[in-house]
Amino acid sequence: MDNPQGTVRRSYSTSELMNYRSVPRRLIKPDRDVLERLKGLEILNYRRSRSGKKKNKTHRISRKQIGVNPSNLIYPKRCNILSNFAENVICLTVNCRSLVKKDVLVGQMLREQNVDFAILTETWYSDEKQYQFETSDLNQNGYKISVSNRQNRIGGGVALSCRSSIKMRKLFSGTKSCFEYGIWQLVFKSITINCIGIYRPPSLATPNQFVNEFFQFLEDIVPKYSNLIIMGDFNLHIEENSNAISEFNNSLDALGLIQHVDFPTHIHGRSLDLVITEFTNGVDLVSCEAGPFLSDHCAVKVTTRVQKENIVSKSISFRNFKNMNKQNFTEDLQKLSLDSDNVETFVGEFENTIESLLNTHAPMQEKTQICRAPKPWFNETIMSLKRLMRKSERLWRKHRKPCDYEIYKSSMNKYHHELRNEKHSILSQKVLSFKGDSKKLYKFVKDLTGSKAENPMPAVENENELPDKFADFFMNKIKTIRDSLRDFDDYKPLFKDVPLFTSFKNLSEDEVKTIINKLQCKSCELDILPTKVLKSFLSELLPVITKLVNLSLSQGVFPLRWKQAVVRPLLKKAGLELIYSNYRPVSNLSFLSKLIEKCALYRLNEHVKDHDLLPTNQSAYRQFHSCESALLRLVNDILDGMEHQEVTAMIAVDLSAAFDTVDHSILIKVLEYQYGVNGTALKWIDSYLRPRSCRVNVSSTTSSERQLECSVPQGSCLGPWLYLVYAGTLFDIIPPSITVYGFADDHTANKRFVPTLTNEMDAIRDLQDCAVHINTWMNSNKLKMNNAKTEFILFGSRHQLSKCQTKEIIICGDVIKSKTCIRYLGAFLDETLNFKDHITKKCKTAMMNYYKIKCIRSYLSKEATETLVLSLVISHLDYCNVILFGISQTDLYKLQRIQNMCAKLVLNRSKYDSAKQALFDLHWLPIKARITFKILTYMYNCHVGNAPSYLINLLNPQVSKRLLRSSESSIGLYAVPYNKKKTFQIEAFSTIGPKLWNELGTNVRNSESLDTFKCRLKTLYFENYFELF
Repeated sequence: MDNPQGTVRRSYSTSELMNYRSVPRRLIKPDRDVLERLKGLEILNYRRSRSGKKKNKTHRISRKQIGVNPSNLIYPKRCNILSNFAENVICLTVNCRSLVKKDVLVGQMLREQNVDFAILTETWYSDEKQYQFETSDLNQNGYKISVSNRQNRIGGGVALSCRSSIKMRKLFSGTKSCFEYGIWQLVFKSITINCIGIYRPPSLATPNQFVNEFFQFLEDIVPKYSNLIIMGDFNLHIEENSNAISEFNNSLDALGLIQHVDFPTHIHGRSLDLVITEFTNGVDLVSCEAGPFLSDHCAVKVTTRVQKENIVSKSISFRNFKNMNKQNFTEDLQKLSLDSDNVETFVGEFENTIESLLNTHAPMQEKTQICRAPKPWFNETIMSLKRLMRKSERLWRKHRKPCDYEIYKSSMNKYHHELRNEKHSILSQKVLSFKGDSKKLYKFVKDLTGSKAENPMPAVENENELPDKFADFFMNKIKTIRDSLRDFDDYKPLFKDVPLFTSFKNLSEDEVKTIINKLQCKSCELDILPTKVLKSFLSELLPVITKLVNLSLSQGVFPLRWKQAVVRPLLKKAGLELIYSNYRPVSNLSFLSKLIEKCALYRLNEHVKDHDLLPTNQSAYRQFHSCESALLRLVNDILDGMEHQEVTAMIAVDLSAAFDTVDHSILIKVLEYQYGVNGTALKWIDSYLRPRSCRVNVSSTTSSERQLECSVPQGSCLGPWLYLVYAGTLFDIIPPSITVYGFADDHTANKRFVPTLTNEMDAIRDLQDCAVHINTWMNSNKLKMNNAKTEFILFGSRHQLSKCQTKEIIICGDVIKSKTCIRYLGAFLDETLNFKDHITKKCKTAMMNYYKIKCIRSYLSKEATETLVLSLVISHLDYCNVILFGISQTDLYKLQRIQNMCAKLVLNRSKYDSAKQALFDLHWLPIKARITFKILTYMYNCHVGNAPSYLINLLNPQVSKRLLRSSESSIGLYAVPYNKKKTFQIEAFSTIGPKLWNELGTNVRNSESLDTFKCRLKTLYFENYFELF
């Protein structure tokens, strides 16, 4: 409509218009001229008053009460992107030192700070004088108060004051020997928060006594409630470095909690008032800041945000395989005949034929869908019940008859009951279908609990430019490293006399079928046929695929169209800053490309394994090797040195873009000189490596194609193995006095010495010289050592470490400071190997996942919950537990406590029920037994030869000095190393392994297979632990 002359238009948002509904009409009633103008603009349908008798109003709520008539509003069109919904919740805690006379002052502060709820300590209220808080300013003027008073004496007390509009319920309150507490539940629009108020009188107990009692209290509270906010006056000097504070922080981490106050809250500069929340909950803490002083304490103001994700609609292209006529498609696949003997031609004909069949039986379709989490439980049956419930609700609201209300109530209960049962069934089935795949289970739990996106992208003005920016960064990073190493001569590998591997032996259809079934059902946009569909029609496609694989391997040609990768940037670790350097490029390749790689690797591994060509101390991507086996040998060597009064100096070397800077020419020479790969086999690997290209994909937007002059693709099957071959020559240049262990691109160099001044200087010098050799080797192999992430640590007993004076080491001109704890292969190794940091970190991660599972427990069956708990919680407690033998009972209890909580969660039992009974019913071994169980599993694998050689070499068969009749009983036993002191050696695998093994019965040791051994061993340990139960 044209704008009338002299008329000024004003734009209103949806929220502004809807806000008028809550404003009394008398405050917004315009004059008649304004109404006429609004009517002319078609904003308000206004009509003048008319004569006649006024009709009685039948509405329960008059228009005067709601402010405006909603029928007069013209609603704007709904857009396809809904804005973020965010609800800010502002909370506050303060020590008032008597609310009796400060209630007006505190109430004024709450209103000025726009506080939703506040924890108030030292209220000094008493039950005998209820009028004090009933008539308080905190119980009127838009606020209400709930108190937890100190019993039998004056002072103290905890209270919660919140807005009158917030639904608040007091759950528990009481007094412990060291502190007072109150627990309240607050229901907001989109979340329920459980708030705990704490007040600790400083004179009642020592900090250590308070910490012990406080965490016994939390052990009961944390499993029961979610979305916790713990606030109050703890009277702990949290900034100090004392034993009590250290134990307080470690216990918080073990329970999955975090403390946010990092500023003084007392006039003397101490941080006494604390705010504690869970690591993972529905509350996103925005800020924690100091407020005004009302006593000798200042207020602590916390702003949180509850946010829902955007709901976006987008257009997608897809093929409807579900409704495809499978019989006709099968018949067409059986007619598939490709006779070309050229690999490139054969691949082109295969893809064109498959695409033609797909266009016939499952043509490409397009549709617009809303990007929201799918709800498979909301089916037609549930929808019909919901319609019936809404229909009965409308009928009741229209007539207000008691019989209609009963019908509505019955239909509502039936709808909720069926919806809950359907959701319970669907989610449980989904969890059980993911059993054994921790990655899918973890994503499933994160989606259900509404966690943030696990791979957020950097903020840019134009999102379409982000793929090219990532591509430029990745390519420039590689180019910078290569340019800096251009002046160094290429590495010349040593020649080794090994049997030749000149060609790949053809694979049978059964071998190809086995390899296909072992590969994961992953697909990317490069696949002409989705992997799931390919496996469904494998019997028809198998002859063609087998011919394709054998053609490629026999001709030494890798298909050119499968050398292109789609690269997706993945954040290296959750919580890192969103900058390009914190992302790792991961290649997505077509399924058939990975199949050919896997078939080639199958033959190469046979050659390498038969002739033992890979370095002994390299543990990555090898059968019977793992991070745990590498750590087990490393810790064994350190403990052996500590037993002999030695200190172990270690550097952990980090590389920059190791996989991306592998030089193809050097790799080909290493394969030829040291692994005997030659002829057609070497030609095929050369064809696989070059030329290659990639495109970066971010959110369905793709960059331009980039050519790769070096690197082995991350995310491929053959790439990691080729990197092992490439990095294996490092072990050829290490001096004999230095021990090196490697896992892919993570390497450690160790040197043991008796801590005297001369020995220490010699050891550090040898380690520095070794670092120079490693750096020289890397330069000649076009690899770059990242000195900024290289770490240095000294391991030893406290007594021996006190004799050491080295605080830093110089590596290639950079000064590396000595650390007291480092992270290596997922384990945290501290300088005395007490593993307190490792246990704290693992407990923290386990508790975070425990909280997530607890939130959805009501929708899961017992079997599904057990699957989630074992995969996402217990797995963290079991990771590298083989190195935890001999830890203190205090640390062992931290792990056992989480297992007890998980057992009760699976069985849906109360916190007061017996934990031992829960473990018995689930047939779970306790933590201590799980540690020895893992050690004996490694012993069995060493006994039958299914373990790394560096572990087998630690064990020596037991040999009798004299031939006795009892000598036959010592067959299969291992010698336990003798040491007079056995202070540290008893915790090493080389000692405790044989000792535990020799204590087993013959029937357990002589088990036919690993599964049989585990079954018998678990039965034995289970009976021993629960024999008196």
